[in-house]
Amino acid sequence: MVGTRESGLLSQLFSPATINISPGVDWKPNTNFSLFFSPASARIVTVLNNEIAQLPAISAEDGSYLGALQGNPQTYENGVVTSYDNIAVGVGALAKAKYNNTFLEDRVAFSSELNLYFDYLNSVGADKNVPTVDWLTSTTFNIFKGIGVTLSTGAFYDYTKPVSSGWRENADGSYGYETTKRGIMFTETLALTYSRVFGAKKE
Repeated sequence: MVGTRESGLLSQLFSPATINISPGVDWKPNTNFSLFFSPASARIVTVLNNEIAQLPAISAEDGSYLGALQGNPQTYENGVVTSYDNIAVGVGALAKAKYNNTFLEDRVAFSSELNLYFDYLNSVGADKNVPTVDWLTSTTFNIFKGIGVTLSTGAFYDYTKPVSSGWRENADGSYGYETTKRGIMFTETLALTYSRVFGAKKE
């Protein structure tokens, strides 16, 4: 391997981070829905920590190499990472759809955002020529005077970035995942929220 694993870190600030620069057209037929499209969107993935950048993703099913764990460029030969880059640059098309609305006399607020990104550069010669999918939803239930409960969900799919779970320390002192494979990553967050408007004038 290029370097040694000492800290056992999986991620930290800007490792990884994604930066999107997307000039395009935003269509808003009403206040609840919008559709954005950019035919030339730059997508930059940074993994500035060298230990994290050299982490390979190995399939838990057959032991095959799936790529870099955080999606950065990486070379893997004879069971070791021989080289890696800290930055990956892509240029492609981005489509984004947003919807938001309130129900039950503004007691329930719902929002949803779907992002589809197709990379022109890295799709050439790829095993699977499919777009990256990122779908986020948020539902807030207003309980009493600014106090609410928010349920946020997410679904993410990127063929170049494997999904892993069960980060652990092995018997030999190294670190690794119990399960690593290509697939959809799901997230869910339940939070108690409080909102208040300051400085509002009384009528």
